[in-house]
Amino acid sequence: MSETGKKVLLACVPFVLMISFLLSGAGLAEASVSYSMTYVANVAVGTSNNAIGSLEVNLDRATATIMSNDSVILSLPSSPAGYGLRMAPSGYSIVGATGDISVSQVDQSSVRLTVYSLTPSSDAVTIVLPLLIDIPGGANGNIQLTPEAPPGSLFSGGASIPVAGFGIGIIRVAPNALNFNDVTAGSPSAAETVSITNAGFSDITLQNISITGINPDDFKLLDNLEGKIVAPGASSVTAGVIFDPATTGAKQATLQIFSDDPYTPVYQVALTGNALPVASQPQSIPAPTGASGVAVFKIGQNSFTVNGAVYNIDVAPYIKDGRTFLPLRYLANALGVQDSNILYDPASRQVTVIRGSTTVQLTIGSTTMLVNGAGATMDTAPEINAGRTYLPVAWLAQALSVNIAWDATAQTVTVTL
Repeated sequence: MSETGKKVLLACVPFVLMISFLLSGAGLAEASVSYSMTYVANVAVGTSNNAIGSLEVNLDRATATIMSNDSVILSLPSSPAGYGLRMAPSGYSIVGATGDISVSQVDQSSVRLTVYSLTPSSDAVTIVLPLLIDIPGGANGNIQLTPEAPPGSLFSGGASIPVAGFGIGIIRVAPNALNFNDVTAGSPSAAETVSITNAGFSDITLQNISITGINPDDFKLLDNLEGKIVAPGASSVTAGVIFDPATTGAKQATLQIFSDDPYTPVYQVALTGNALPVASQPQSIPAPTGASGVAVFKIGQNSFTVNGAVYNIDVAPYIKDGRTFLPLRYLANALGVQDSNILYDPASRQVTVIRGSTTVQLTIGSTTMLVNGAGATMDTAPEINAGRTYLPVAWLAQALSVNIAWDATAQTVTVTL
């Protein structure tokens, strides 16, 4: 590494910029002060005059008026040697007030800001102090800005100075909570995802993702992201989660995402859901007798007919993305399939329908359909809605060699055996 002029991302070794406030404490009840820090990501190693950013001190009118000879000392640690902190030659600025402050060099790594007196011209007063940092040759690290103020001092209120990320990875996860709402016990929900991005300047490695908390067994992680690299920028990594409760009641757990972000090594996402009891099974629906039969389903209606007989159902057909979805059990019954030949595997989320010598297998969320083991690609996928499995009627009818007819005016689907 070049000793001078080479731009580096400061990573790995933490150095702490500590801010101590030595104030008189007058007028504490009226005081309102906050402080913030702007910063840059790259500095030149082995050189001086690196602009680290600006410290901003924000005061209200009452606080600014009572300040007199109050001091703020900003200091870098003495070790390792060679780091220095100075005010920029351009000097400070006072916004919203007249008066005077001074900045003096206490030692190589410390600067004292003294406020002599301020006369506010508005309700908000801001002191902006540009800062420079001297970086010794061969340095490699980052600086975490940490405010330190004695309890009860004028500067004890306000927002914390944010972390300055120099050459590190900074994890961001959205959303920070997943609510699966109501799901029937024993029927897994549709997958929800969290997006993991990197707002820093170097790669983040995901070390582990796990589910813990009160009800960890009722939520399942769909993706193994251990060792996954999340690069800086707009690209993201997603993790899918489903709610698959075995028993009824409100459930909660925590999705934990471990990474090598030094400031957030564990990111937590709250998981919640409510497991409803399994609905009582409706009346048995006999298969059509003889070689033929007609079943009619109406969009949005909680009943259908088989050969003219009306049967009530607990969920209704619907249309999504131009495709008609019917509830699996009732559709299969209408096609002459008994309940014993309608199978669901919650682990693989695979649905199996057996009718005579034909076996059809579909997977929730997948567009692949297997008919007696032969694959076919559908233009839509089965899904779970209101705790029931829904299938695209056209594809299942085609696989079982039955005829369907769609009446757009009446919003009905007619299935003929």
